[in-house]
Amino acid sequence: AVVGAGVPEERRGLRASPRSLTTAGEFAVVPELDGVTDTVTVIYQDAPGVLASLAGVLALHRIDIRSLDAFTEGAIGLATARTALRDVSKPDWVLVREDLRKAIEGNLDLGAALAARAAAYPKAIAPAPASVKWVDGASVRASVLGVRCPDAVGLLCRTASSVEDALLAVSHHFCPPVGPDG
Repeated sequence: AVVGAGVPEERRGLRASPRSLTTAGEFAVVPELDGVTDTVTVIYQDAPGVLASLAGVLALHRIDIRSLDAFTEGAIGLATARTALRDVSKPDWVLVREDLRKAIEGNLDLGAALAARAAAYPKAIAPAPASVKWVDGASVRASVLGVRCPDAVGLLCRTASSVEDALLAVSHHFCPPVGPDG
C-alpha cells in the first residue's frame, strides 16, 4: 500500500467529472466490466473509513481487488479498483451501492458480515506468517508499506482500516498474485 501523497495525473483513470457525479454526502459507483480489465470506480465525499468500507463491501459481494488507486481533490475522493469476481455470477450493483452507503454511514457491520463470508471458505493449513515493513526510499511522494500475508476475505478492508486508524491515507494498493501462502 502506498500511504500519503496523491496519485499522479496519469494514474487517476478519471472517466467523468467527480463534481458532476457527487453532491454533499453522496457518491457514485461506476462498474466497467469487460472480463479482461474489470474496474470499479467510486467517487465520494472524502472521509476516514471510506476506502476500508469500499474494500469490505466489494469483498462481501465476492469481488476481489487486485489493485486500488485513490486520490482526493478538496473534499472529493476518487478510488479506482481493478477487480476480479470470485465466482461467475455478476454482482447486483444496486445492492453493492446500497451496502456501501450503509457501511459509510455505520449501518452495516462489515466485520460480522465479512466473518460470515469467510466462514464459507475452507481454511488454509498452516499458512505462512505475515510480515509488515516500511519500504524506505521507494517513493519520493509517499511512504510505502509492504504487507505480505495469505489472502483472506476482507483482508484489504482490515488493512485499510488499520492504516486509516493511524490517521494515514491510502493512495495506492497493489495485490500481486503470489499464491496461497502470501
